[in-house]
Amino acid sequence: KPEEEEEEAANFGYHDGKKYTLKTYKAMADEFKATYFKGAEVGEEEVEDAYWNIVTSAEEDVKIEYGSELHSTIHGSGFPTNGNALNPLDQATGSVYTRSAWNLNNLNASSLLRFVREDIPGVISPWIYVGMCFSTFCWHYEDHFLYSVNYLWEGEPKLWYGVPGDEAGLFEEAMRDYAPELFVQQPDLLFHLVTMISPKVLLEKGVHVCRAVQRAGELMLTFPRAYHGGLNTGYNVAESCNFAVTDWIPWGWLSDQTYRSFGKSHVFSHPSLLFSLADDDDSVQTAMWLLPEMMRYTELESKAIKDLREMGCTDIRPMNLATQGVLSKPIVGDSNTSVVLTGKRVRKQRRDGQVVSGMDEIRRARDEDEFVDECCVCRTSTFLSLVRCPSCPNIVACCEHASSMCSCPIGNKFVERRYTDDHVQRVIDHVSSRASRPALWRVQAEALLAPGGGAHPMRSYTSLAAECDRFPRFLEWAFALRDRLRAVTANARAWGARAQEVLAVTG
Repeated sequence: KPEEEEEEAANFGYHDGKKYTLKTYKAMADEFKATYFKGAEVGEEEVEDAYWNIVTSAEEDVKIEYGSELHSTIHGSGFPTNGNALNPLDQATGSVYTRSAWNLNNLNASSLLRFVREDIPGVISPWIYVGMCFSTFCWHYEDHFLYSVNYLWEGEPKLWYGVPGDEAGLFEEAMRDYAPELFVQQPDLLFHLVTMISPKVLLEKGVHVCRAVQRAGELMLTFPRAYHGGLNTGYNVAESCNFAVTDWIPWGWLSDQTYRSFGKSHVFSHPSLLFSLADDDDSVQTAMWLLPEMMRYTELESKAIKDLREMGCTDIRPMNLATQGVLSKPIVGDSNTSVVLTGKRVRKQRRDGQVVSGMDEIRRARDEDEFVDECCVCRTSTFLSLVRCPSCPNIVACCEHASSMCSCPIGNKFVERRYTDDHVQRVIDHVSSRASRPALWRVQAEALLAPGGGAHPMRSYTSLAAECDRFPRFLEWAFALRDRLRAVTANARAWGARAQEVLAVTG
């Protein structure tokens, strides 16, 4: 490990453990639990009580080994996946489980994260977790405030504690109030997944906390910005990854601003994802969530560039895409490999025999690369625009930090933009036309259904009703109108059939 990682591990009280096979780890975990509880049969409540006694006591020192964040494309997934020789469940001909949408290796094929064209361990592709009694996943929320899903394959239960996403601020305030000295030393402490505090303390401070027991064969979901943590009650094996649906899009913006405020690197570029969605996702539902966020990003960029012009930075150029890295210019990998989608850096490292198994490795590789795609001050993605200084060629900045990126005069620096104003407006208009379709549809539907509106061809009703089927389900008014349209056509068909009967009798 690099020296800085060794130092961080020492500061937070964790380090690499021994190497185990699954069989030897289970034997170690079972022996530890039997010894700790003196051979007694204990349930999750007894384990939970003992755990919090350990956490809140300064007298007992317990050492735990946790096989966390094991990359499934390296160690194998519990789910069958075509072509992965590491997985004994693989079937060359495929199976219903290989193709299932609940197979976590397939989940992001239908999630918004399918537009992030790089393999991100634990986010796009699953991580494996092999736990033992008292092994802990400390309080945290997911990268980019994403949803997450965890499947418990085998073993003893996991105990989960969760806080609603809309109380994340209250949770953070309670944590700082409880241990202010820790946050003075490390303002971004909660990003390090090393802090555990009793739910009872949080409840006393007015934070709503829920508790859940996850047993083998069960899925656990977490929602955007929902802090969660917990412990394992004994040996178990789990697999998890992130995903995103359309209502996550505004949370992505909030995570972007949170990362900026702490100078934390992004796992992927949020504006890059938004523009990919604008180009490649034609659904009305995506467009409705996407439009306000795209307008927010592009309006802020335009304002920032205008401010720079007024400060004397008037040289605006097209972005040199040849010097952009994975965050801003993702590359589709080889679909014949065990990793379906890989970023160019990750792919190169695997080709060169270097194992890239976690986000720390990916972030470090990005930092050491000759390409730069994040602001040197706040580390935000520079996908849409960046500022360069000819005298400081190894750094770039976002427009907001053009002055503080280096001490050179602002007039010596120049801005690179990925898109022209005209191109951005065309993209916005394209998304807006999809997002506004339900409102236009409503006008057409109400005109057809209006009393005394005159006669209309049957296909006007049927085609309009069919179009509504593609609208998001939360538009209840649209589906109520659709049902009325279909009632009209059903009634018309009934009258038509009756008329045919009458004509047949009179004929």
